[in-house]
Amino acid sequence: MLEPNDLKLNRVERVIFEEIIEERADWSDHQVRLAAFLARELHIVLDAQQALQTTGYVTHNGRGNPVVHPLVRVVDQGIQRVCAYRRTLRITARAQGGEARDIARRRAIRKEQERNTVRDPDNLIRFPNKDRDDD
Repeated sequence: MLEPNDLKLNRVERVIFEEIIEERADWSDHQVRLAAFLARELHIVLDAQQALQTTGYVTHNGRGNPVVHPLVRVVDQGIQRVCAYRRTLRITARAQGGEARDIARRRAIRKEQERNTVRDPDNLIRFPNKDRDDD
């Protein structure tokens, strides 16, 4: 899938964009544009994190006093925007499968249904058998 024409992504952003696009199969034009924005934002966060690793999280102001590096704020705000884009695009674990408690509840219901299923030898559906080792 190609990025939007009016958003020219650089090489790194294009790689990130392609990784994002692979997360789902169905994308509207608007979602593709948001995915491009997400790729750009991720690239900004990655660059800021690399700069912080080089320069450190503390810098000094004009008076020589230690202060938090301004890039820390860039990273924090960028991560918040990344999370917001992912929620909007529904590519978070919560959006794909629901809350963990809901997944666990559905799993418990499915296991209960399996336990309550009639095990008829003429049934064409193969069920796991706890007595057999090869299942």
